[in-house]
Amino acid sequence: MKRTAALMTEIVSASSDDENVVLFLIRYHKHFDELYHSNFIGKLITKMYPNGLKDAERLLLKKYKARGFDYLLPFISNKIAEID
Repeated sequence: MKRTAALMTEIVSASSDDENVVLFLIRYHKHFDELYHSNFIGKLITKMYPNGLKDAERLLLKKYKARGFDYLLPFISNKIAEID
């Protein structure tokens, strides 16, 4: 499991500008936390972005709004709040 978590961290970190990957992580954060350890996704996002969850939220809100997915904005903010 440790090897898988380390590999996942590398792969995800390389995709930090891909809003779909980041949304997947925050959407299923509880599952990842159960599988690996408590607050796994919170710690991973903190490593990916200088300001942690705030930067991730800004990225997601900006990119999904630009693509016209305004209905996802409250969902994103709620999921970020769950992790924080």
